[in-house]
Amino acid sequence: MGRIRIVGRDQALDASYPPAAMARACLMFGCILFACACAPAIGDACETGLDCSAQSTRLCDLTQQGGYCTLPNCERDTCPEEAVCVQFRPNTQRLSSSFCMLECDSDSDCRTEHGYRCVHQNEFGVPGAGEAQVLDGEDKRFCGQTTTLMQVDPEASSTHPEDGGVPLPDSGVDGGS
Repeated sequence: MGRIRIVGRDQALDASYPPAAMARACLMFGCILFACACAPAIGDACETGLDCSAQSTRLCDLTQQGGYCTLPNCERDTCPEEAVCVQFRPNTQRLSSSFCMLECDSDSDCRTEHGYRCVHQNEFGVPGAGEAQVLDGEDKRFCGQTTTLMQVDPEASSTHPEDGGVPLPDSGVDGGS
């Protein structure tokens, strides 16, 4: 028999429970703690929506490298504690959309192995193009992927100024030069 002694302000209560009941209670309590500790967060990697939420309250954005657990159609101050609401393409109303994105202070807060960095709204996409706006405050940063511009060797013979310096595929045909 297991014993629990509950001591109140002016009284004490002794209760006896069979070992099996105590074991079930401890197991149930442990399962609840485990489930709470393992809840997916905004910005976690995912393959399906179930990886983000068993209740289908969050979705898995598979257009992002490694998947990205998020909440769509957010508004200012509506995202979970770990996230900020970001409106993408804010200058194009018809194409604009908003998502909860993981808030960060540095790159180490993000999934760098999948190419995510801690970015300011002005660093997202083409720098300075205004492709993202953090609705929860301009000073806040979020984990996002940035556009990497291709580095081109200006000395390469297969680049042409009229092509923007982008290497052209070698067709194997000498252009008569």
